[in-house]
Amino acid sequence: MDTSSQKAADEVIARSRALDVPIYAVSVVSPLDDPPRPPSSGRRSRARPAAAALTLSRYASLSGGNPPFRVSDATGLAVAASRIAGELKHQYRLGWDAPEGAARYRRVVVLSTRKGITVRTRSGYVPPS
Repeated sequence: MDTSSQKAADEVIARSRALDVPIYAVSVVSPLDDPPRPPSSGRRSRARPAAAALTLSRYASLSGGNPPFRVSDATGLAVAASRIAGELKHQYRLGWDAPEGAARYRRVVVLSTRKGITVRTRSGYVPPS
């Protein structure tokens, strides 16, 4: 659960797009809240954690980052960090001359014809004005 953000989710996503920065998120949760384990009480609301997880997924997908990791121990955290580092080592930057037009958000779609390749990109960009 987010307890200290100073910006709204939409502001963070807009800033990420403007700076061309992918977001990689890691949720560190209590082992008691880890999904494979049954909850200790049926009274706890799962709505807030679910909304937070959805926000992190949105951050990652719109910015071109990896889907968020959810970890509850040091081993899970090490695996998440290793995967993020591995992905950052194998990135490519594509460039092109954007067509003239208003400085508004433009969608981007990148596809690969090579089998077994996962392409992850940010969803678009705002050209400099």
